[in-house]
Amino acid sequence: TSGEVRVLRELGGRSRVVWSSPTAFTRLELDRSDRQGAVLRLALSGKRLGIGQALGPREREDLATSIEAAIRQARAERHPAP
Repeated sequence: TSGEVRVLRELGGRSRVVWSSPTAFTRLELDRSDRQGAVLRLALSGKRLGIGQALGPREREDLATSIEAAIRQARAERHPAP
C-alpha cells in the first residue's frame, strides 16, 4: 500500500506477517554476485528479508521489476508529483 510494504508467509491455510515496513523507506536489493543467480531482498534500516528463493534467476529478476514498480506506484499515490 502507499503506507506499508507487508510480506505474508502462508502455510497450511494460515498466513502470518513476516515483514512490515513503511513504503517510503523500504528498499529492494538485487544482488547479482551470487553464482546461483540474483539474491532478492527487502531492506530497511539494517533489516533484510530474502524473497523469491524458490524462483529461478530470471523469475527473481522479473519479481524485482514488479516489486520496484509497485513500490514506486505506492509512493506516488502518497506523494503525487505537482
